[in-house]
Amino acid sequence: DEAVALNQKYRPNGEDHAASYMQQAALQFNKSKADDPSGLPLAEDCITKARNIYEALGDKGAAGVAHCWNQLGYLRRLQSRPLERAEAYEKALNIRRSLPNPPRETVATSAMNVGSTYLEAGETTRAEPLLREAYDTLIDIYAQSPGHSAPQTAADWLIACCLTLARNGVDPDTNRTEAQALCTRHGIDFAARGTDAQKFP
Repeated sequence: DEAVALNQKYRPNGEDHAASYMQQAALQFNKSKADDPSGLPLAEDCITKARNIYEALGDKGAAGVAHCWNQLGYLRRLQSRPLERAEAYEKALNIRRSLPNPPRETVATSAMNVGSTYLEAGETTRAEPLLREAYDTLIDIYAQSPGHSAPQTAADWLIACCLTLARNGVDPDTNRTEAQALCTRHGIDFAARGTDAQKFP
């Protein structure tokens, strides 16, 4: 609180001011994880104020704007609002894509976050291209490290998406065959993954 006040007084509307708001929001997230969600409205207000500052900074603040949308997505997760969570994550992803030379892994991980959240929200057709993008990118990045956890995680989500599409009648044979092939490639138990995928709408 004191950091926010000092930034407001002596260096308002700069990156440090925005960062102090984001620190306030993070503290409210910690309270929520300790079973006290009373601070979540304050967290959202802090994120909004930080985002307004970053947006006013233009290109200099773009990465900060993306971070704000990502944190708003996390807030929606704490509030059990999956579709709004996915949409906030997607805004962060789109900003990250627009940055000069964005790190491929950062974009891929962001795409996986968006896709997996759309899958959890029952928006499987919106999830699929994002999860494919994440998987293909991470497989390429870690081509020389076949045991790395990042492509494995992406494969898990893509398998779940394929199985959910199949269960919902979307190219069932093709999607089941692809899921089976991915399981074989990554040493994943197909039957167990199929059971896990039942939780998605």
